[in-house]
Amino acid sequence: MPEEWADRGWDQTILSDYHTPGPIPGFGPADGRERGQVWMTGSLIGRGFSDDICDRGWLLMELTEDGRVTVTPRYVWRRPQIDFDVIDARGKTIDDINLIVRERLASQDWWDDESAELTGDGGYILRQKIAHTTNAQRHGIRASCGGVGSSRRPRRLLGLRLGRSPAEQPRILCP
Repeated sequence: MPEEWADRGWDQTILSDYHTPGPIPGFGPADGRERGQVWMTGSLIGRGFSDDICDRGWLLMELTEDGRVTVTPRYVWRRPQIDFDVIDARGKTIDDINLIVRERLASQDWWDDESAELTGDGGYILRQKIAHTTNAQRHGIRASCGGVGSSRRPRRLLGLRLGRSPAEQPRILCP
């Protein structure tokens, strides 16, 4: 972030459009800034594939009696999330890709007691990016999505991101 954005004489600058709440590195109270701090508001809603796994929350802003503004991040519970390593679909059949995904899902128990207590569902959010897919692979994977998981496991949402290249990746969610 350009320094001149922070040096406008304001105590705090609050920006949005970034889902991780808190001060911008180099422009927060831990960086010795009393004035000109820059914060991101964060988000309370779900994550997209472009979001890092991060805390969710909001900012409490308070005006003190002497006119200073204090900002305090307030964090909220979030369901645990795992991002699997990207699958390179080049040279793979739909069955090959499905096998990789199923092996990853079967590799451990995706149960979280806190999620179960709060929501009645202890399943994780699991995200899988699949790069370099052909049209046939994308259609086949979408058609087979209903087979993800098993009745013995907790319900979970598997987000798949399918694309011809890592930069061009439509997504599909599989219950």
